[in-house]
Amino acid sequence: MKKGFTLVELISVIALLALISGAAAVSYVKIKNKQKKDACIAFKKNLENVAIEIVQDLNKCQWNASSVFIREMVEYGNLKEEDLINPATEEKIPLTNYFLFNCDNNGNITISRSPIDC
Repeated sequence: MKKGFTLVELISVIALLALISGAAAVSYVKIKNKQKKDACIAFKKNLENVAIEIVQDLNKCQWNASSVFIREMVEYGNLKEEDLINPATEEKIPLTNYFLFNCDNNGNITISRSPIDC
């Protein structure tokens, strides 16, 4: 009786392992991208909520449209400048970026422009 594996068996096992590891790598990349996108969406929503709070507190809805600069959010005390890093791109958001709002007669505020793209 012969001991050991044939060359065909070894190549088959190596090919199967390569196939499995390739599929795992693709899944890992997809999961990491989804995590970044989800973190970016949460970050964007948080900034939008802070901006809406500033619009309401400073009564900026006197006109139909208004804007809130990121700089105002930091000065108002709702955000720290070091926290202004987009999770998707890992880049700092400039203080000169701004949100644009539309205000209706009922006091409803909608965001028409956001400086964050996810």
